[in-house]
Amino acid sequence: EFSIAILSEMANYGVDGLNLQFKRGAPFVMYEDPLVDGFRSETGLDARNLDEWDESWLRYRYWPLTEYVKSLREELDRIGNRIGKKIQLSVTSFPSKDENLFFGLDLKTWVDNGLIDVLTPMSWSHSSRQVQMDYYAGLTKGTKCMLKPFLSVPKDNDERNFGSFEYRKEALCLYESGADGLVFWDDHCQGSDTGQTKKRLGNVEKLRNWDQRRIDDNQFRVIRLSSLGGYSLLNSSIPVDHRRIYNSTIPYWFLPL
Repeated sequence: EFSIAILSEMANYGVDGLNLQFKRGAPFVMYEDPLVDGFRSETGLDARNLDEWDESWLRYRYWPLTEYVKSLREELDRIGNRIGKKIQLSVTSFPSKDENLFFGLDLKTWVDNGLIDVLTPMSWSHSSRQVQMDYYAGLTKGTKCMLKPFLSVPKDNDERNFGSFEYRKEALCLYESGADGLVFWDDHCQGSDTGQTKKRLGNVEKLRNWDQRRIDDNQFRVIRLSSLGGYSLLNSSIPVDHRRIYNSTIPYWFLPL
Protein backbone atom coordinates (compact mmCIF):
# COMPACT_ATOMS: atom_id res chain seq x y z
CA GLU A 1 0.00 0.00 0.00
CA PHE A 2 2.86 2.36 0.81
CA SER A 3 4.56 1.62 -2.51
CA ILE A 4 1.35 2.06 -4.47
CA ALA A 5 0.73 5.38 -2.69
CA ILE A 6 4.11 6.67 -3.90
CA LEU A 7 3.48 5.48 -7.46
CA SER A 8 -0.02 6.95 -7.35
CA GLU A 9 1.45 10.33 -6.45
CA MET A 10 3.74 10.09 -9.49
CA ALA A 11 0.86 9.12 -11.75
CA ASN A 12 -1.18 12.11 -10.59
CA TYR A 13 1.40 14.42 -12.15
CA GLY A 14 0.19 13.16 -15.53
CA VAL A 15 3.18 11.01 -16.49
CA ASP A 16 2.86 8.79 -19.56
CA GLY A 17 3.67 5.65 -17.61
CA LEU A 18 5.48 3.92 -14.78
CA ASN A 19 8.07 1.13 -14.81
CA LEU A 20 8.42 -1.56 -12.17
CA GLN A 21 12.09 -2.58 -12.11
CA PHE A 22 11.80 -6.14 -10.79
CA LYS A 23 15.26 -6.91 -12.15
CA ARG A 24 16.65 -5.07 -9.12
CA GLY A 25 15.98 -6.02 -5.51
CA ALA A 26 15.06 -9.72 -5.74
CA PRO A 27 14.00 -11.84 -3.94
CA PHE A 28 10.50 -10.50 -3.31
CA VAL A 29 8.79 -13.64 -1.98
CA MET A 30 10.40 -16.50 -0.09
CA TYR A 31 9.17 -18.39 2.99
CA GLU A 32 7.13 -15.74 4.79
CA ASP A 33 4.52 -17.11 7.21
CA PRO A 34 1.47 -16.13 5.09
CA LEU A 35 2.93 -18.04 2.15
CA VAL A 36 4.02 -21.12 4.10
CA ASP A 37 0.72 -21.27 6.01
CA GLY A 38 -1.39 -20.69 2.92
CA PHE A 39 0.44 -23.37 0.94
CA ARG A 40 0.01 -25.83 3.82
CA SER A 41 -3.72 -25.09 4.00
CA GLU A 42 -4.08 -25.62 0.26
CA THR A 43 -1.85 -28.67 -0.22
CA GLY A 44 -1.12 -30.11 3.21
CA LEU A 45 2.60 -29.73 2.50
CA ASP A 46 5.29 -27.76 4.30
CA ALA A 47 7.09 -25.73 1.64
CA ARG A 48 10.21 -25.65 3.81
CA ASN A 49 10.59 -29.41 3.36
CA LEU A 50 10.30 -29.27 -0.44
CA ASP A 51 13.01 -28.74 -3.02
CA GLU A 52 13.40 -25.01 -3.57
CA TRP A 53 12.52 -25.56 -7.25
CA ASP A 54 9.28 -27.43 -6.50
CA GLU A 55 7.00 -25.95 -9.16
CA SER A 56 3.78 -26.26 -7.18
CA TRP A 57 5.33 -24.16 -4.43
CA LEU A 58 6.83 -21.61 -6.80
CA ARG A 59 3.55 -21.19 -8.65
CA TYR A 60 1.66 -20.81 -5.39
CA ARG A 61 3.81 -17.88 -4.34
CA TYR A 62 2.95 -16.01 -7.53
CA TRP A 63 -0.07 -14.43 -5.88
CA PRO A 64 1.47 -11.61 -3.77
CA LEU A 65 3.17 -9.84 -6.68
CA THR A 66 0.15 -10.45 -8.91
CA GLU A 67 -2.10 -8.80 -6.33
CA TYR A 68 0.36 -5.93 -6.13
CA VAL A 69 0.46 -5.38 -9.90
CA LYS A 70 -3.32 -5.73 -10.13
CA SER A 71 -3.87 -3.15 -7.39
CA LEU A 72 -1.46 -0.75 -9.05
CA ARG A 73 -3.15 -1.23 -12.44
CA GLU A 74 -6.54 -0.43 -10.91
CA GLU A 75 -5.14 2.70 -9.26
CA LEU A 76 -3.54 3.88 -12.50
CA ASP A 77 -6.79 3.32 -14.36
CA ARG A 78 -8.71 5.38 -11.80
CA ILE A 79 -6.22 8.21 -12.13
CA GLY A 80 -6.16 7.90 -15.91
CA ASN A 81 -9.95 8.15 -16.12
CA ARG A 82 -9.87 11.25 -13.96
CA ILE A 83 -7.14 13.09 -15.87
CA GLY A 84 -8.20 11.82 -19.28
CA LYS A 85 -5.21 9.75 -20.39
CA LYS A 86 -3.98 6.17 -20.36
CA ILE A 87 -1.12 5.69 -17.91
CA GLN A 88 0.96 2.79 -19.12
CA LEU A 89 2.57 0.26 -16.81
CA SER A 90 5.76 -1.46 -17.90
CA VAL A 91 7.69 -4.21 -16.14
CA THR A 92 11.41 -4.91 -16.28
CA SER A 93 11.79 -8.63 -15.72
CA PHE A 94 14.43 -11.35 -15.72
CA PRO A 95 15.74 -12.78 -18.99
CA SER A 96 14.60 -16.38 -18.53
CA LYS A 97 11.38 -18.19 -17.78
CA ASP A 98 12.87 -20.08 -14.84
CA GLU A 99 14.23 -16.96 -13.15
CA ASN A 100 10.86 -15.20 -13.36
CA LEU A 101 9.25 -18.33 -11.91
CA PHE A 102 11.67 -18.49 -9.00
CA PHE A 103 11.28 -14.83 -8.05
CA GLY A 104 7.48 -14.81 -8.27
CA LEU A 105 6.79 -12.94 -11.52
CA ASP A 106 3.69 -14.45 -13.16
CA LEU A 107 4.20 -12.58 -16.42
CA LYS A 108 1.70 -14.67 -18.37
CA THR A 109 -1.14 -13.75 -16.03
CA TRP A 110 -0.12 -10.09 -16.07
CA VAL A 111 -0.06 -10.03 -19.87
CA ASP A 112 -3.21 -12.11 -20.44
CA ASN A 113 -5.24 -10.00 -18.00
CA GLY A 114 -4.09 -6.68 -19.40
CA LEU A 115 -2.34 -5.65 -16.18
CA ILE A 116 0.77 -4.41 -17.99
CA ASP A 117 1.28 -2.59 -21.27
CA VAL A 118 4.97 -3.20 -21.97
CA LEU A 119 7.42 -5.96 -21.07
CA THR A 120 11.07 -4.86 -20.95
CA PRO A 121 13.10 -7.98 -20.09
CA MET A 122 16.73 -7.35 -19.21
CA SER A 123 19.62 -9.65 -20.06
CA TRP A 124 22.78 -10.23 -18.05
CA SER A 125 21.34 -12.05 -15.08
CA HIS A 126 22.21 -15.07 -12.99
CA SER A 127 20.54 -17.41 -15.42
CA SER A 128 21.20 -15.97 -18.84
CA ARG A 129 23.35 -13.49 -20.75
CA GLN A 130 20.58 -13.12 -23.32
CA VAL A 131 16.85 -12.52 -23.17
CA GLN A 132 14.96 -15.71 -24.03
CA MET A 133 13.09 -14.16 -26.91
CA ASP A 134 11.11 -17.28 -27.84
CA TYR A 135 9.64 -17.35 -24.33
CA TYR A 136 8.83 -13.63 -24.31
CA ALA A 137 7.48 -13.53 -27.85
CA GLY A 138 5.17 -16.39 -26.88
CA LEU A 139 3.89 -14.37 -23.92
CA THR A 140 3.06 -11.24 -25.90
CA LYS A 141 2.05 -12.56 -29.33
CA GLY A 142 -1.58 -11.77 -30.06
CA THR A 143 -1.91 -9.52 -27.00
CA LYS A 144 -1.91 -5.76 -26.52
CA CYS A 145 1.29 -5.96 -24.48
CA MET A 146 4.38 -4.65 -26.27
CA LEU A 147 7.74 -6.42 -26.05
CA LYS A 148 10.75 -4.12 -25.78
CA PRO A 149 13.82 -5.99 -24.50
CA PHE A 150 17.01 -4.37 -23.28
CA LEU A 151 20.00 -4.72 -25.53
CA SER A 152 22.78 -6.81 -24.03
CA VAL A 153 25.27 -4.72 -22.10
CA PRO A 154 28.94 -5.50 -22.78
CA LYS A 155 30.84 -6.10 -19.57
CA ASP A 156 34.43 -5.19 -18.79
CA ASN A 157 35.48 -8.83 -18.98
CA ASP A 158 33.34 -9.60 -22.01
CA GLU A 159 35.32 -10.99 -24.90
CA ARG A 160 33.07 -9.28 -27.44
CA ASN A 161 33.96 -5.88 -28.81
CA PHE A 162 30.65 -4.03 -29.02
CA GLY A 163 31.00 -1.73 -31.97
CA SER A 164 28.57 -0.55 -34.63
CA PHE A 165 28.33 -3.95 -36.32
CA GLU A 166 27.57 -5.77 -33.04
CA TYR A 167 24.85 -3.31 -32.02
CA ARG A 168 23.22 -3.52 -35.44
CA LYS A 169 23.41 -7.32 -35.45
CA GLU A 170 21.85 -7.69 -32.01
CA ALA A 171 19.14 -5.10 -32.67
CA LEU A 172 18.09 -6.87 -35.86
CA CYS A 173 18.12 -10.23 -34.09
CA LEU A 174 15.79 -8.92 -31.38
CA TYR A 175 13.42 -7.34 -33.92
CA GLU A 176 13.29 -10.52 -35.97
CA SER A 177 12.60 -12.50 -32.80
CA GLY A 178 9.47 -10.48 -32.02
CA ALA A 179 10.62 -7.26 -30.36
CA ASP A 180 8.38 -4.21 -30.86
CA GLY A 181 11.15 -1.87 -29.75
CA LEU A 182 14.38 -1.71 -27.77
CA VAL A 183 15.42 -0.36 -24.38
CA PHE A 184 18.82 0.94 -23.28
CA TRP A 185 20.41 0.49 -19.88
CA ASP A 186 22.71 3.22 -18.62
CA ASP A 187 25.85 1.35 -19.69
CA HIS A 188 24.84 1.95 -23.30
CA CYS A 189 24.83 5.70 -22.80
CA GLN A 190 28.43 5.98 -21.70
CA GLY A 191 30.94 7.00 -24.33
CA SER A 192 30.40 8.22 -27.87
CA ASP A 193 32.25 5.61 -29.88
CA THR A 194 28.99 4.10 -31.16
CA GLY A 195 26.78 7.15 -30.73
CA GLN A 196 25.72 7.47 -34.37
CA THR A 197 24.88 3.78 -34.52
CA LYS A 198 22.68 3.90 -31.41
CA LYS A 199 20.63 6.72 -32.93
CA ARG A 200 19.65 4.41 -35.80
CA LEU A 201 18.59 1.34 -33.83
CA GLY A 202 14.93 2.37 -33.73
CA ASN A 203 14.41 2.07 -37.49
CA VAL A 204 14.25 -1.55 -38.63
CA GLU A 205 14.34 -0.80 -42.35
CA LYS A 206 17.42 1.39 -42.00
CA LEU A 207 19.10 -1.38 -40.04
CA ARG A 208 18.37 -3.86 -42.80
CA ASN A 209 19.67 -1.49 -45.47
CA TRP A 210 22.72 -0.49 -43.45
CA ASP A 211 25.53 1.27 -45.29
CA GLN A 212 28.48 1.28 -42.93
CA ARG A 213 30.42 3.59 -45.21
CA ARG A 214 28.02 6.45 -44.43
CA ILE A 215 28.45 6.12 -40.66
CA ASP A 216 31.71 7.17 -39.05
CA ASP A 217 31.33 6.73 -35.30
CA ASN A 218 34.60 8.49 -34.65
CA GLN A 219 33.33 11.80 -35.98
CA PHE A 220 31.73 13.52 -33.04
CA ARG A 221 32.18 16.81 -31.19
CA VAL A 222 32.49 17.53 -27.50
CA ILE A 223 31.40 21.01 -26.50
CA ARG A 224 32.32 21.94 -22.96
CA LEU A 225 29.68 24.21 -21.44
CA SER A 226 31.02 27.22 -19.55
CA SER A 227 27.66 28.55 -18.43
CA LEU A 228 23.97 27.73 -18.61
CA GLY A 229 21.14 30.09 -17.75
CA GLY A 230 23.53 32.48 -16.08
CA TYR A 231 25.10 29.83 -13.88
CA SER A 232 28.79 29.01 -14.16
CA LEU A 233 29.54 25.40 -14.99
CA LEU A 234 33.29 25.68 -14.65
CA ASN A 235 33.42 24.58 -11.02
CA SER A 236 32.23 21.45 -9.26
CA SER A 237 32.44 19.86 -5.85
CA ILE A 238 35.96 18.61 -6.54
CA PRO A 239 39.04 20.26 -8.06
CA VAL A 240 39.34 20.17 -11.83
CA ASP A 241 42.81 18.71 -11.29
CA HIS A 242 41.29 15.87 -9.29
CA ARG A 243 44.26 13.54 -9.75
CA ARG A 244 46.15 15.55 -7.14
CA ILE A 245 43.91 14.01 -4.49
CA TYR A 246 42.45 10.98 -6.27
CA ASN A 247 44.88 8.26 -7.33
CA SER A 248 42.46 6.61 -9.71
CA THR A 249 39.69 7.74 -12.00
CA ILE A 250 36.67 8.74 -9.98
CA PRO A 251 33.07 7.94 -10.95
CA TYR A 252 31.97 9.91 -13.99
CA TRP A 253 29.08 11.59 -12.17
CA PHE A 254 31.57 13.44 -9.94
CA LEU A 255 33.67 14.75 -12.79
CA PRO A 256 33.47 18.47 -13.56
CA LEU A 257 31.33 19.36 -16.55
